[in-house]
Amino acid sequence: MTFVANYAVLPAYRGNGVGRKVWTAVMERAGDVNVILDAVPDMLDWYMRNGFPVKGDTTSYYHVTVTSEMLVPTPVPATSCSVEPLDDQLWPGVVRLDQLTYPSPGREPILRAFLVGDGIHTLVARAAGHVVGFGSIHKMWEGHFGLRCVLAQDAHTADQLIRGLLSDLNLRVGNVVHFPLVGDAAPPGVLALGAVEHVITVTRLYSKHLIPIRHKNIWIPVSDIA
Repeated sequence: MTFVANYAVLPAYRGNGVGRKVWTAVMERAGDVNVILDAVPDMLDWYMRNGFPVKGDTTSYYHVTVTSEMLVPTPVPATSCSVEPLDDQLWPGVVRLDQLTYPSPGREPILRAFLVGDGIHTLVARAAGHVVGFGSIHKMWEGHFGLRCVLAQDAHTADQLIRGLLSDLNLRVGNVVHFPLVGDAAPPGVLALGAVEHVITVTRLYSKHLIPIRHKNIWIPVSDIA
């Protein structure tokens, strides 16, 4: 499978066949594989007529302006899981949890690209010695942060991870956190305390067949348009 992203043509060059040439070249390069893309509403019908007949999930993109309520520490129950930075010891557990959610083979390099690297901060939740959640955040530009890839066994664990990620990056009132949600899901936990605004909703399309996803553990998906 392969993923097509960032397909755009400057306004001054539209209507002259530039987009069609780029599109044809990309699809030829992709070859005979299952190609995936996220279609904006205005382009949905065009993509479905041009080789992407299989509809998947919708993903809605939001941003939340941080409020003082979001930064107030909450009491941690005695039964709470521990939250700690990702390291090599925790990595196998992170991969196992990801495989429970996204059963497609060969995802480990993709997962590493989202969770490891300069400017990416990843936390892992553990309970009884097992990885029960993880999530990442990165600085997009000054005062703006991208939250993504939050998988957790329950809402409380997801909230602990998100609070930890916001705290570790020392977010302040007025900062903005960007994040995607699957379908019509509500912002989880602490994110609901901020000033939430919807940005856009896209539809995932496939050229051949749906990629199986088990949604139970997904609180913030991997998708990120920024």
